[in-house]
Amino acid sequence: MTHQEFLDQVDAYALGALEPTEARVLEQHLAGEGPHPLCEAALARARETVATLAADLRPVSPPPRVWEGIASAIARGQEPASRAPELPSTPAPAREAVRALRPIPPWTYSIAAAAVVILVLGGINVRDARRSAAQASAAAAECAKDLAEARIDVLRKDDALQLLQEPGTQLVSLKPSPPGPGPSAPGTGVVLFNPRGRALFVGKSFQAQATRDYELWIIRDGRPIAAGLLPPGPDGRVFSEVRPDVLTGGRPAAFAVSVEPKGGERDAPKGPIILTGAVAAP
Repeated sequence: MTHQEFLDQVDAYALGALEPTEARVLEQHLAGEGPHPLCEAALARARETVATLAADLRPVSPPPRVWEGIASAIARGQEPASRAPELPSTPAPAREAVRALRPIPPWTYSIAAAAVVILVLGGINVRDARRSAAQASAAAAECAKDLAEARIDVLRKDDALQLLQEPGTQLVSLKPSPPGPGPSAPGTGVVLFNPRGRALFVGKSFQAQATRDYELWIIRDGRPIAAGLLPPGPDGRVFSEVRPDVLTGGRPAAFAVSVEPKGGERDAPKGPIILTGAVAAP
């Protein structure tokens, strides 16, 4: 396992959402030849994020059919746990780090379960729920971390966290457009979209520009619809509610962010599209 692979999975591990074999690979990486300062720091941040998410989220009560489907999927795919082999000559600091890695607080399972509920109610096939839960849990944890660190008032932050855990809410990750080599997008973001008519954009690493604005777009029936400007704060973070009126015309197919002249555009983006993300089918 490479350092980058560890960093990609550490959030899901902190949530207890990885398969046992996947979790052991992370443990073995941390116990291997080091040092691993970046990985250990990422683990500490992931646990802090999980603690924040656990403190802020309200309990989720899914309908019985959801738990029945999850239990059935787990029963079909569960493998007997096997003891990880002893690693010879492991340096003492690494052994301590692994021991710190293994205990998973019991309440993390409720967070992972909440993510599974969002996935199942959002239309993800229950047979893939366990695998998808790790990805959704990590995304939810990262979003909660961004909300916790955002310089916004408590009421708006609580409102966003409540939307994050509402049944049916999807986390639409916006990726650089077009993907691939070349200059990266100036920021990253995710849209919390609920088909009942609410959506929030949460972003970071957006640099304010004197003559240009970031603008969010809804793509519906192949047509872009202006959904509001995205003004970044002093720390580069963005927290913006999508205009409710643009959500009433039907389910969007995607969200996008463009860079426009000051004040934005009304009809269609004229500047470069820097981020896009598709909305999962219901």
